[in-house]
Amino acid sequence: MRKTGILEARCVARALVYRLGISAAEHIRIEAIAKRLGARVVEAQLDGAQAQLVRSGTDTKIIVSDKITDIPVRRFSIAHELGHFVLNHPFVPAPSLCDPVSARRYDPEMRDYEAEANAFAGELLMPYELVHAWCETSPVTMSIP
Repeated sequence: MRKTGILEARCVARALVYRLGISAAEHIRIEAIAKRLGARVVEAQLDGAQAQLVRSGTDTKIIVSDKITDIPVRRFSIAHELGHFVLNHPFVPAPSLCDPVSARRYDPEMRDYEAEANAFAGELLMPYELVHAWCETSPVTMSIP
């Protein structure tokens, strides 16, 4: 079940890349993509998280921690939260975001929403169609990394 959800998340991201006509790295403007999909990106103080998806009625925000100074981390954080949004993951209502979270046991039959959002973000920011050609080299050397 977990692997299926991760594969589906990648497929959804690939379909989005295709739908948006992304054919070069410079087309991946993550905040513009979020806006086009109906989510506003705002910066605010967050404790314990790099970003948070908040939905209230029809308003959707991706709140990004004002402590993030690394641009790639910011981009991945936004893409990750966008993954939760696009994949329709269940969300925690805003008032209970401050409640303590209990430890969860690992269950291979349960979906891993965080892994799915990570897979979505990775595929959106590094689309297979743009990246795979760089990986297909022979002979394999350390020059590419």
